Amino acid sequence: MHTARKTYFRRAMRNPRKNKRLHLKALTGLAFVTGLAGAQDTLWINASTWTPQGQPVPAIRLNASSEFALRNTRVERPADEAASVVLVNLDDAAHVAAVWADEELANVELAAGGTATLAWPALAAGTYGIGLTDDLGKWHGGRSLLAVTSASDTLPTFYWNLAEWDTDRMDSVAAGGTPSGFGPYVPRYFTINEAMHPQTLEDPEALVALPVNASALIRVHNAGAMDHVLHFHGFHVEILSSTHHPERVGWSKDTQPVKVGEGITFRLFADQTGIYPVHDHNLIAVTNAGLYPGGMLTQIHVTP
Repeated sequence: MHTARKTYFRRAMRNPRKNKRLHLKALTGLAFVTGLAGAQDTLWINASTWTPQGQPVPAIRLNASSEFALRNTRVERPADEAASVVLVNLDDAAHVAAVWADEELANVELAAGGTATLAWPALAAGTYGIGLTDDLGKWHGGRSLLAVTSASDTLPTFYWNLAEWDTDRMDSVAAGGTPSGFGPYVPRYFTINEAMHPQTLEDPEALVALPVNASALIRVHNAGAMDHVLHFHGFHVEILSSTHHPERVGWSKDTQPVKVGEGITFRLFADQTGIYPVHDHNLIAVTNAGLYPGGMLTQIHVTP
């Protein structure tokens, strides 16, 4: 195994209490701690393991503290202002961090154990990507959502960071292999905010809960390596922004492709009561290692 990756398993084995927290079931208690740090000025690059179904795989996350959490911390900044975030690399491997839209907007290199500031130019209101672009950082999940907000963004807001996980490829990269030489891309797991269904229903930022005749924003970022197609049951959603398809702003759709690296902002008007699923239209993406239902699946709850 690559020397830099050995620490994933060493850290977990040295601290059984921490290792227990890394199981997906622990995500319920992490939602508010790691997901709501919108004004986060510092992100820590933490390395450990993820155990989706009993088999640990390497994981890298952008967290709000030096304590590893499975969920990446999102970042919020105001529109039309240059901005930055401080990154502290607690991993023993170097990384490259960036902000992106349809292309990379800014980047910075971080030495192992180093600190650097990632600064980017003023951006229009919308949803963007922020995180690691090197092989280790990308394939092990250190990629999050950047919400660029305007003064008019007063609606309740939900955040979906989409990703998928080819665990064999992740292990290969951890051992020093290259993703391009690995073969077909066959993910086993699919997540929203680093959680698989049914854990997505325990996440107050993934589960959309509204009273009837209320509106909300849904910010979506595709942090993975394959395109996804979100299908909304019961509603059409209006596209307010898209990094890859700005020509679609104003469209109202119930099915929307989300390209690799794309950030989209939707507006939902909840005009009928009930419980409605939202899921990737690729059926393999709504399984957990082939077991249905699972994966990239959440719900909209509209109450009277």
